[in-house]
Amino acid sequence: MLSKLQIKIIETIHKLFYISLMWKMINPAPKSILDVGCGKGSSIVRKMRAKIRGQYIVGCDIFQPYIRESKQSGLYDDCVLADARYLPFISKSFEFVFCLEVIEHLEKIEGEKLLSNLENLASKEVVISTPVGFMPQNSIDNNPYHTHKSAWFPNEFKRRGYKVIGVAGPFFIREKHKYSMIDKIIISLAQIISVLLQPLFYFIPDIAFQMICIKEIQN
Repeated sequence: MLSKLQIKIIETIHKLFYISLMWKMINPAPKSILDVGCGKGSSIVRKMRAKIRGQYIVGCDIFQPYIRESKQSGLYDDCVLADARYLPFISKSFEFVFCLEVIEHLEKIEGEKLLSNLENLASKEVVISTPVGFMPQNSIDNNPYHTHKSAWFPNEFKRRGYKVIGVAGPFFIREKHKYSMIDKIIISLAQIISVLLQPLFYFIPDIAFQMICIKEIQN
């Protein structure tokens, strides 16, 4: 069985890749941001709050316990309980719109409508992150909206004018699962290979675990 420390290290490696690549791709000083599906507070918003002051950031989520935690975190200027499919904001009301690890929780048609809505709400950029292909996931934190319902691929975003980069994966590790010594060795080697191949994933997102997609909005 993998130790909590080993699991934490694997998760941290993935998170550092994700945040650093996301930070590299976005304009670091938007004046207003909408974080759709903010959960308990997204990692990129935490980085922004640590680096930049004076931004107006709104978080919205459909799961009320997450909204309560987001309010308590102090990361957001406002928190809104809202369904991502029916966002209560007017056109071009935010410079940047984030939608991180959300679209895969919707049916395909709903996801396409969400993208059109996000592109309408943003005046400068839309930032999306999602797994490459279908990644099974059931409910987490007793949140019924956590189930994954659709698969997305880089070309679908590229056709809409998004720049897409790939991110190395953490390889799924379950703390309560019993792993043999061989399993541990294979997982460790796979993680090392994943880290070494990050430059390849960056340019070829089709073979990556996750993708970050950014679209500049033309006014």
